[in-house]
Amino acid sequence: MNKFENRFWRSEVVTDGPLPALAESSIDTETLWLLAENIPTLCWIANGDGYIAWYNRRWHDYCGSTPKVMARGWESVCDPASLPDVKTRWQGAIISGVPFEMTFPLRGADGIVRPFLTRVQPVRDETGAVVRWFGVNIEMSAQVQAEHALEQERDLSRAVIDALPGVVYAKDRDGRMLAANQGTAALIGKPPSFFLGKTDVEYLDDKDQAEALMATDRRIMEAGVAEQVEEAVSLPDGTQAIWLSTKAPWRSASGETIGLIGASVDITARKAAEAELERINVTLTERIAAAVVDRETALTQVYEMQRLEAISQLTGGIAHDFNNLLTPIVGTLDLLNRKYQEDPRAARMISGAQESAERARVLVSQLLSFARRQILVPKSIDLAHLVRDMTELIIRSAAGVDVRIEIADDLPCVRVDPNQLELALLNLAINARDAMPNGGVLTIFADVQQVSPGGALQAGDYVALHVTDNGCGMTAETLARAAEPFYTTKRTGTGTGTGLGLSMVDGLARQTGGMLTIDSSPGLGTTAHLWLPSEPRAVAAQPSPLVQATGRTEGKALTILLVDDEPLVRMGTADMLETMGHNVIEASSGFEALEVLSTYEDIDVLLTDYMMPGMTGSQLIERVRDARPEFPVALITGFAKLSETEAEKLPRLTKPFRLADLEKLLDDISGFSKRP
Repeated sequence: MNKFENRFWRSEVVTDGPLPALAESSIDTETLWLLAENIPTLCWIANGDGYIAWYNRRWHDYCGSTPKVMARGWESVCDPASLPDVKTRWQGAIISGVPFEMTFPLRGADGIVRPFLTRVQPVRDETGAVVRWFGVNIEMSAQVQAEHALEQERDLSRAVIDALPGVVYAKDRDGRMLAANQGTAALIGKPPSFFLGKTDVEYLDDKDQAEALMATDRRIMEAGVAEQVEEAVSLPDGTQAIWLSTKAPWRSASGETIGLIGASVDITARKAAEAELERINVTLTERIAAAVVDRETALTQVYEMQRLEAISQLTGGIAHDFNNLLTPIVGTLDLLNRKYQEDPRAARMISGAQESAERARVLVSQLLSFARRQILVPKSIDLAHLVRDMTELIIRSAAGVDVRIEIADDLPCVRVDPNQLELALLNLAINARDAMPNGGVLTIFADVQQVSPGGALQAGDYVALHVTDNGCGMTAETLARAAEPFYTTKRTGTGTGTGLGLSMVDGLARQTGGMLTIDSSPGLGTTAHLWLPSEPRAVAAQPSPLVQATGRTEGKALTILLVDDEPLVRMGTADMLETMGHNVIEASSGFEALEVLSTYEDIDVLLTDYMMPGMTGSQLIERVRDARPEFPVALITGFAKLSETEAEKLPRLTKPFRLADLEKLLDDISGFSKRP
């Protein structure tokens, strides 16, 4: 420690005895020392060089030490962390002779370190030299705590204001910004340091806007009444917005208006919504009326769909049962025709019955097509090839009109049952012919259409087949009911006009994943559009001509297990099989058939109906194939709701069928060995 430091920290005189003589004053020295000794403040005296000569009693009470102990100086009670700074500043005061003031901690007798404000004044002689220093230490704990609490309160206030949505601010009487939250900075587009202490005119780029804002502020401060106003402002990006501002006078404790407090929120979206609502309200009556009409239209469509669905369900059920009734009739007529073919009269009668049965079979097929319950075997078909093969048949069917077929060879393939498509096209051609009783032009063409999402059809690629005539056309009422089952405008009693032609085409289109649409006007003709899902061109399957079997299956007689829950159907089919020279074992259910198979080991073929109680025909076949994978099987059914595997993998004969159809089925499956 150097000489100066020793002077500072080591007192030459620390005494309880007579006090140092003080300068003459109007108050005697003893009184002054008594006053200094008893004031409720820590006091001390140092000589001109900074040596501490005396501490008052308050010092000893606070530090809990005697004057002898305090001779070590402040080092024993001063906070060590503050010593270097205290030392440097005290030395500077001694050298310069200027008053010393500093707040630093002192440790008390209880061990608690408290902040003290230390003030030291120099005492000078006649020459101006410092001869003595008089110091006091004032405890600042309460003030520091109050300042800390005030700072916390300020921090909390700032946090609350910043957390508030929108803009919150305070201005003085002249309109200068005194405080603002983060929302204010975001609205202005500049940091608080830019606009605090300035008026709106000084920091806003839009001076007209600034003048308008300040005029509103002045009016509110002068009136002394809070207001809520809408203000147009320019955002930092240049867009215009509308803010709802609540502004109130800021008053002092005496009630004098000293400024303005404001809070603003962006209501641009709300104003736009209000404007839109107002626009909607203007036409509300018309919109309600339109909605009522739309609702009634939608309900009408729903009722119509429900009605058609009910008709479809009824029609499908009747057609399915009618197939079971027709099957033994058609088969029996075939057997009678074979037996009495040498008798002209009998042959004529049987032929007439067969023609009626065939018309009934076609009618049932149309009913099933409308009900979307006919059995389809969809294949990838070259549409151009199919239409070309049908050209001669179409020309014969549409006799009396000019038939023009314009089908490009490079069309994509379509996935559809070829036989049903031929029937649908023939129906459309005949309808077109009937619409042109005095002749006309029938045009058939096709093109590729791409359907977007959101329409009546599933999005994707389609081939649209168009059948156009220039006949009489249809009224709007007729067009609306054109595809309705049993609806027809043709003359009755002519053997035509069942009202199922277009409904059959519509059913085929829907069951295939397409759609039938019709455009027509009275006197301007009609165009039917048949939309079919397209596929990439490949080796497309072509419809094969009907094979007419003329005799029984070649080879040895087969032992056939025939399963059907309808006795008449089972009996008629058994008669046909026996006429062909085969042995027939009958079963009325799948469970009975399994018992027969477990008893007889020499059964060659299983023919089974599909729809039977307890076990379907396909379930029966699955059970049989589990035990005998290569066993020849086939379904005989008129039921349409088969799975894709059942429809494509299982040999199948559709009811009603003729003897030739049954013979062909047996020829096909006699060597059938692949399990589905």
